[in-house]
Amino acid sequence: MYEDKSKQLTRFLIPEGGKESQKRELLRLTDETERICRLHYNSQGTENDLIVSVSKDRLTVVCHKTSVRSSYELKEAGNLDGVLTLLLDGISLPKTSCGDSPALLLSRQEFYEIRKKASSCSLSELSQRIEKATGDPGLSALFAKSFKSRHLTGELRICTKSGGSGGWSFHYASILADLSCGWLLRMSCGKEDWMSAAPVGKEQFCSAFLRWLLHLKPLVARN
Repeated sequence: MYEDKSKQLTRFLIPEGGKESQKRELLRLTDETERICRLHYNSQGTENDLIVSVSKDRLTVVCHKTSVRSSYELKEAGNLDGVLTLLLDGISLPKTSCGDSPALLLSRQEFYEIRKKASSCSLSELSQRIEKATGDPGLSALFAKSFKSRHLTGELRICTKSGGSGGWSFHYASILADLSCGWLLRMSCGKEDWMSAAPVGKEQFCSAFLRWLLHLKPLVARN
């Protein structure tokens, strides 16, 4: 892998920086590495920060804080169940989605502005701000409620090897939930400016993550 592409990948996965030796230990990329995801979440007071890489039929999970490394064969169903439990069991999402409505759509910049002001405005004001950006009063009210009373927040930094050039494509997503509704937020990277927020339950999220893990599919929740 070319040095500039390696640095680009590292900056995306570990934007907070740190020692180069630690970053190399966390990633340990090889020519066979096909996709990587950093999964970092806080759920009801529990934090988990993992880097997941897939090379052909092998999956490696590294704890960001301790650099403890585990490796699994994807061919074995029992191992796969254990991997999903390790990665996703601590994510406290409602079992099923709170609705099958289309996703809220707005610009990434609009969302950043709404998020910046969310703590200083009331639930009603936040709902109105989101509705103004999306044009959807019902779903905006649900999203505002979840945002105000969230007990789960998390992010996924997803990298997929593109073609035979050794380059990578980058995707960013985040999750949040209150006790009644969970959300999968997908955001543009680079110069594009969009964000979508779709209701998601634990079953949907696990299914979407598994599809990405095994089949190089985008992380999109399906009803």
